[in-house]
Amino acid sequence: GSSGTNRIAVYDRSGRRIRNISPVGNILSVNASPDLRRIAWEWQQQPLADIWMSEVATGTRSRVTRNPDDDNQPVWLPDGNSILYTGRERMRYSIYQTRVDGLSERKLILQDPAHDVWALEVSDDGRWLLYGVGVSNANRPFGALWIRSLSGDPWPRMLVPDSGKFFGPRF
Repeated sequence: GSSGTNRIAVYDRSGRRIRNISPVGNILSVNASPDLRRIAWEWQQQPLADIWMSEVATGTRSRVTRNPDDDNQPVWLPDGNSILYTGRERMRYSIYQTRVDGLSERKLILQDPAHDVWALEVSDDGRWLLYGVGVSNANRPFGALWIRSLSGDPWPRMLVPDSGKFFGPRF
């Protein structure tokens, strides 16, 4: 929950700032929507974080999550209207889904009673989720890389057993 001095902004090709997308603060886990019109981001305000969303064209921002505990690492679904994110309850991180317009309650997607789980990436067709299983400590997760279907097959598969061997996995 430390304070930061970074922000998200839009710049032109000459490097001139056009508009701010976020306030100055501890802004983490920035992720653009599939159509690049919106940005989802984690704003860590002491001591916990929530997910926010901004319109790139206007800079208008809105709060997506309001969990009294920690919410972080937003990952867009291909529809551009919903995200998966990592949320903590009772000292354990799980993966949830919600609409960014606030028109739905969050839905639990994946949890593990013995480990933290965190969303990393969703395939372009929305069928597959890359996620981590292990321990999430200070916004730095350590553990194994897994893949599972979001559209049927209930059997997840481990891809890499040690988080030291993957960083920012992508489909």
